[in-house]
Amino acid sequence: MAFIPAIPTTSGKGAVADIFGRRPAIIIGTIYTALYALAYSQNLGAGTPWIAVLAMTAGHALGARSMFGVQPSFYCDLFPPTVRCSAIAFAREVTGAVVLGSLPLVAQPVQR
Repeated sequence: MAFIPAIPTTSGKGAVADIFGRRPAIIIGTIYTALYALAYSQNLGAGTPWIAVLAMTAGHALGARSMFGVQPSFYCDLFPPTVRCSAIAFAREVTGAVVLGSLPLVAQPVQR
């Protein structure tokens, strides 16, 4: 269900990034996702499943997919062709391990 509104969001955010630049588009998507995560974690215990589904759809379509629409062209501008594959893999995997690995340590005190 969340992928249906994500399709136009991904393409639309890529088109907006072509007009205003890739960096502002990624920064706006990151800020939205951070604010969304705080609101989502607070509303998750509301007990209404439809609110949780709508919140997950909004977070996925407007947050994650808006950044995914910009990332390919951003990475192509960021790294030269000779090291692009290794640099992108390193950037994605190391940051994923560092950020996602420490996320439970941060999320636990926030939810209390």
